[in-house]
Amino acid sequence: MSKAMKSVLLSLALCLLFGLTGPLARAASQQDIQQLRSLSDSVVENALIFHNPAGTPYDANNSQAYQRDMQALMQQTQRLGLSNISEQAKQLSSAVADLQHLPQTPAASRTNIPGFAQWFPQVLEAHEQLLALLNQHYQQAPAGNSKQQAYHQLSGDLQRLSLHYQLTAFPYLTLPRWMLDDDELKALDASVEQRLSQLPVGAEHLDKLAARYNFVRRYLLNPGEGWAPNAVQRYLASTSLELDKAAARLTP
Repeated sequence: MSKAMKSVLLSLALCLLFGLTGPLARAASQQDIQQLRSLSDSVVENALIFHNPAGTPYDANNSQAYQRDMQALMQQTQRLGLSNISEQAKQLSSAVADLQHLPQTPAASRTNIPGFAQWFPQVLEAHEQLLALLNQHYQQAPAGNSKQQAYHQLSGDLQRLSLHYQLTAFPYLTLPRWMLDDDELKALDASVEQRLSQLPVGAEHLDKLAARYNFVRRYLLNPGEGWAPNAVQRYLASTSLELDKAAARLTP
């Protein structure tokens, strides 16, 4: 299976997991909020990858992924009746739409100096504010069990590492506000590695996720080995998705 097809399937899996059809007649649960957080992370990371000259820029699969996940995020917030979340999601959608001012093809990038520093900060700002609201709702939502919450936390930490890497791997874009410092990176990596190694062995195959993380963590910790934004995002996002799926199965 090609890398492009894997990217498409990963994005579609997010949408299918989050059940984007049919009315909801209940309060948003922590699982619902976690799903919104994962969609938000996917939007930003795929937008970065699409424009990153250090990877495989201008791949239509990445632009389709962030557009699809942005639409899914908007639909889900409306279904859940989260008006303030919906409004902030619109801000993220608007900021992402403004990325059209950047080159969209290799030829255009060679004839124009991309204004990455002009357009990406507003995307990250909108994403940060959206996550802050989602985290507030998560704390106020009906709680799941402790295992489900642990899966949510680990999934979110993997996405945090992935976003840090995408920003680190992006040339001409220095945004330390949204990046981890060396101590934070080492501490979060060690915590993630330990928790992945403790996942249960069984039919869900969660014990296999540690090997998947170890495959890419050398890029996280030793960026001098070369940039691989597409591969790192794919491995970390798929690992996060498996945790979200496992958490969803724990919902009563």
